[in-house]
Amino acid sequence: MSELSTLQIDGVEALNNVLLIGMTNRKDLLDEALLRPGRLEVHIEINLPDENGRLQILQIHTSKMRESSFLSPDVNLQELAARTKNYSGAELEGVVKSAVSFALNRQISMDDLTKPLDEESIKVTMDDFVNGLHEITPAFGASTDDLERCRLHGIVDCGKAHQHIFQRAMLLVEQVKVSRGSPLVTCLLQGSAGRYSL
Repeated sequence: MSELSTLQIDGVEALNNVLLIGMTNRKDLLDEALLRPGRLEVHIEINLPDENGRLQILQIHTSKMRESSFLSPDVNLQELAARTKNYSGAELEGVVKSAVSFALNRQISMDDLTKPLDEESIKVTMDDFVNGLHEITPAFGASTDDLERCRLHGIVDCGKAHQHIFQRAMLLVEQVKVSRGSPLVTCLLQGSAGRYSL
């Protein structure tokens, strides 16, 4: 950030009762000048919604469809909330919009595009939502199902050296999980073939 734009935040004279709020999903790309004391110094991290939060978001975005009877009775929002781990609120909104798009496309006749839509027969079904899930994927997080498939039979203990490396790696994982100052940790495995240390 240039010094000119920094001055625009500070101003020449103090302004009372002015609160500046900034939001980003890429804090790592912000200029450090914005984050130093006296600037945007209070940081609040809002994590991805949990299953209950996802259910509430889906209920909000489908409430008008339910009131207008556009939502098919087979739609199970609780199941959708369980299937949308790592989805942000905006991504959940995208899934709902995608489902509506799939429902509308069923009503459009490609033979006669001038044919009016029969709005009464439009129903957004569970299949539309499933198709929406395939179209809108979460940008953040990792699929724990994919990780579990990679270690179906657990981790095989190969002796003390392996146990030492495993314990050190798990300590680094915990550090990344709980530390505000270390969102990323790099580690190096070194040693001759068959003998590695961390």
